[in-house]
Amino acid sequence: MSACSRCRCSRASPTASIRAADVSVDVYVNGKNTLPNFAPGKVAGPLTLPAGSYAIKVFKVGADPASATAVIDTSVDLPAGANASLVAGLDAAGKPTLFTFVNDVSAAAAGSGRLAVAHTAAGGP
Repeated sequence: MSACSRCRCSRASPTASIRAADVSVDVYVNGKNTLPNFAPGKVAGPLTLPAGSYAIKVFKVGADPASATAVIDTSVDLPAGANASLVAGLDAAGKPTLFTFVNDVSAAAAGSGRLAVAHTAAGGP
């Protein structure tokens, strides 16, 4: 069995197809509704997942994944032992997308810290 990865998921902004900031989504991982009713601004995890490739699909809450079009439909490769963040946001064209970041969780030097910042929404500063 391959080493597991730890993954956090967040919904950073409403999508182009779901403009209201209070609309939640269902997040499917490899065909299973893993994060039902996932609201904007929420963070899930860390989830412990085996290393591998994952099919990620995001639908409006309650949509039938067999017939509805996913708002986001992509795949993510998680390497063994990784600590990753998956963030649903908007690309530069305003299209819903899933950003994947591998987090550096190594020890910082004494007296130092580490901060990661990502701009994951079209428009704005």
